[in-house]
Amino acid sequence: MKKSNASRVISIRTLNTQPLREGEWHQHSFHELCLLAEDSCTIRKSRSEMHLSEDTLLYFAPNEFHGYWNSATESPRFWVLQFTLQNCLAERFTFLNKRGKANGIWKLTPAQSLMFRARFWQIFREHEQRHEFHQEAESDLLKLLVLEIERWRIRPDESASASLMPSPEVLGLWQAISKFEGPLQCLATTLSREFPNYDSLRHSFKQAFGCSPREQLQETRLRQAKSLLQDSSLSIGEVARQLGFEYQHDFSRSFLHQTGMSPTKWREGYEENDPVNGGP
Repeated sequence: MKKSNASRVISIRTLNTQPLREGEWHQHSFHELCLLAEDSCTIRKSRSEMHLSEDTLLYFAPNEFHGYWNSATESPRFWVLQFTLQNCLAERFTFLNKRGKANGIWKLTPAQSLMFRARFWQIFREHEQRHEFHQEAESDLLKLLVLEIERWRIRPDESASASLMPSPEVLGLWQAISKFEGPLQCLATTLSREFPNYDSLRHSFKQAFGCSPREQLQETRLRQAKSLLQDSSLSIGEVARQLGFEYQHDFSRSFLHQTGMSPTKWREGYEENDPVNGGP
């Protein structure tokens, strides 16, 4: 296996799937972590197949064949993180040096699942927004996540480290924002009803995640938009409707404002440059 001298993110995204969709067998030269969320499906790993449930975390080693298949009633979302890691770290963490059907599969506790999603979100923000020192921050967050997973492997019943986790209330707010489907301008009113201490809680949220609840919702919807645009079978109008926009031009204007390009131009660039065969 060719190893890397750098820790960096190759790709980070969520992937919405549809019933009866298949991710064909494929492999690549980097590490991949994939959280199976919101539904079950059949995972293909090292030429074997297994049916796994929601909140299962998978690790695919470099050059390990993998894929997935959904039944007629299954439509999971995958949280996919593809990365390289420094030689010394890749050699130190046991789970990075094993492959096969029996390795690299963890059923997460609710606390562990929230921890993975929270860290995933932080890495995503650094990778996408290019803040000052974003490469250093992205690399450090990636190493923290790998360290936490190695601890879970050693002690499966252990929750995420309290020193790395936001408070349960902040994580609850994060989850509520992720599930919010209403107009952006209604977010604060809705959250104020659900969280009586919302005014103080949103400040704690910004300290934990580096963004306001409104900014997180904007980034979440942008991530969902990019994930849907990766599916060339969906028209721009269908993408807009799935994201809750009544009119396609409202979605296109919002996407252009956030990315500097239209949904069509972004899709064309993705299809030309995507390094992965679309899926876990």
